[in-house]
Amino acid sequence: MIPVLVVIPCRDEAGDIVSVIRGFRAALPRARILVADNASTDGSGELAAGAGAEVLAVSDGGKGCAVRAGLAAAREFEIVLLADGDGAFDPEDAPRILAPIEAKEADIVIGSRFPFGEDIPFPRRIANGAINALVRRLFGTAQTDLLSGFRALSPAARRSLALEACGFEIEMEMSLAALCGGLRVVEAPVAVRRRTRGTSKVRLWRDGLRLVRFAFARRFFRKGIE
Repeated sequence: MIPVLVVIPCRDEAGDIVSVIRGFRAALPRARILVADNASTDGSGELAAGAGAEVLAVSDGGKGCAVRAGLAAAREFEIVLLADGDGAFDPEDAPRILAPIEAKEADIVIGSRFPFGEDIPFPRRIANGAINALVRRLFGTAQTDLLSGFRALSPAARRSLALEACGFEIEMEMSLAALCGGLRVVEAPVAVRRRTRGTSKVRLWRDGLRLVRFAFARRFFRKGIE
């Protein structure tokens, strides 16, 4: 079995990061757990280290920078499982996401929050649905959740993706690069838990418009994997 590295991008998630680490440790006892600490100021990195995770300090701003740093830290023979540090995803869903890659049936598995995303705040659910519908129309894909932060990548997929995004568009960039590059992308249903502590880093209108611009730019000006 190929070893698994769980990469958790994190910025100021002191209220949840320890429980997230413990959850993945219980669900995947043989996995390495790496927290990509994106310049947290609330002690998230120290808490993660105390909970037994490896901690990678990332000084550049943006979730995409943390994700890319975590992917770069993976060994050549490891499957990478990406998950957010805010406790939104249930670690018990991790084996379901990993299974198609371990069975060599997929290169990337996206944990789809739809139609099981009842705990996503209504405005975000509508925005996510609209953006996903737009991307499906632009690229002719049937994927339901191109923006999910819960996903797994095979070693081959990880090596083939040349990612550049530094912000929240990192998941869309990854999804579109994989689809345009002919990688096998499948989805697995996952549950979502509403945030009870801390503050979301997503700004609905600003980040939503940024994602729309990114999708149009990728479709009409930057096709394929770079």
